[in-house]
Amino acid sequence: MKKLHHLLHYISMRYITSSFTKLMLVLSLPIIFYQCNNDLDIFDRWKDNTIVYGLLNANDSLQIIRVSKSFLGEGNAYQMAQIADSIYYQKPITVKLEEWINGNLQRTINLQKDSSIARDSGVFAYQKNYYFVTNATLNTDAKYKLKIQIDDKTVSSETNMIGNFSLQNVPPQISFTSTYFKFNIKTPANARLIQPVLRFFYYELTATDTTKHHIDIKLNIFTTNTTYGNEIINVEYPSVSFFETVKNRIKPNNQV
Repeated sequence: MKKLHHLLHYISMRYITSSFTKLMLVLSLPIIFYQCNNDLDIFDRWKDNTIVYGLLNANDSLQIIRVSKSFLGEGNAYQMAQIADSIYYQKPITVKLEEWINGNLQRTINLQKDSSIARDSGVFAYQKNYYFVTNATLNTDAKYKLKIQIDDKTVSSETNMIGNFSLQNVPPQISFTSTYFKFNIKTPANARLIQPVLRFFYYELTATDTTKHHIDIKLNIFTTNTTYGNEIINVEYPSVSFFETVKNRIKPNNQV
């Protein structure tokens, strides 16, 4: 009986000790959090980060590459974005395109700095709009490597060109009686996303003049299985949707 009493006393003390330890742990947590340092410095040492925008299109007469930089600093970010020096380099920049076919360099195209195209007003500085251009004709069979030199730093990228596509089985007209306007697209090489655009031309005749206009109707986006090309995409556009779009997009003109 005496041993049983000691055993029960031991178990009771262990339980109290364990509970007390848990209580001490809980009570100590506010002290730990209270002593944390809430200061957080989100700024790192300055680093030059170049940002490049460009879209090469062999069907365009002018290729445009924009070279800018990121910015970071204490203060109002919107106010800093309105300063041209925050996003544009104030040092000489060399921009060129290398044309490669089958692993062989064909030519080097040097782009020229330009600012003749005005930029729309907005969050970023628009009084000065610098970019680099070339009117060189591009080859759809080539790979182009972009190389930008800023002091001793070289920024580079490369891309394949999208080849030519073809339309197949295009109906000569859209009928009120047909349920769908259907045609096929034979995909070009290096294309992954295809979005057909239906351009509808129309004339407005007044008592003194005849003017030509058009509206663009964007159709569904299709994803190719590969980038090798020569896939056939079946496009179907409801005829009733076409006529509804024309009705909504072309506003009545009492002079016509």
